[in-house]
Amino acid sequence: MLENNIVFVKSYKVAGTSMTQIMLRLAWLYSRIIDMETKSDFFRFEMYQDLLASRQIHFDILVQETWNKTWVTNLELENAVHITCLRDPVDAFESLFHYVDMTQFYNVSSFSEFVLKCNSTDGPRSERMKGLWGRNQLSYSLGLPEEHFDNIKMIEKFSKEIEEQFDLVMITEYFEESLIFLKNILSVPLMHVLSTKSNARHENSKHIITNKERDILSNWLKADIYLYQQFRSNWWAATTDI
Repeated sequence: MLENNIVFVKSYKVAGTSMTQIMLRLAWLYSRIIDMETKSDFFRFEMYQDLLASRQIHFDILVQETWNKTWVTNLELENAVHITCLRDPVDAFESLFHYVDMTQFYNVSSFSEFVLKCNSTDGPRSERMKGLWGRNQLSYSLGLPEEHFDNIKMIEKFSKEIEEQFDLVMITEYFEESLIFLKNILSVPLMHVLSTKSNARHENSKHIITNKERDILSNWLKADIYLYQQFRSNWWAATTDI
């Protein structure tokens, strides 16, 4: 029996679609009210403030594309489990680059040319495509301000805050194993959180990232790399308890 409310923060190209499907299934199975924030229909707390205050409306499951702790706190989701998912930042960015086609935005003809720009002194532009997609997508979705992308001390502080705020950080490369953590923390049967691949590209459309390209991008994506390595390490440490 699902006893917790749920807040799931989904970034791009990290199995977010599969996780959203799971959230929808849980809402259906356990008769929960779900709200899904999308950029085309952005949920704003102010729109529902009066109704929430009078308890005429409430949400049991919330799916966010950008983590906003203060805003979620105002929703008063009691006994909420906070969940997100991380993926190797280089692989995630390569997938995002091709998925939304960033060639024109970065003024390049290919992903390889883009990587070369990352290794140049001026580097690629720091703005986000359509205000949504760009550098350190994982950290950005979880609330790290862009001005801190190269500040190691702020990145470390941010990582600790995420560790304190989230009950479960899943790892995409070990998605099936992460579902064990998910069903345990929600106290639901495994069959209720099973999922299949969704919105995935064909293997032939993927750019084969060289070791040199991976090193360059790892430096450009340093905030995401730090976050991912920290939580991947935590994830492996936690597997001993399964």
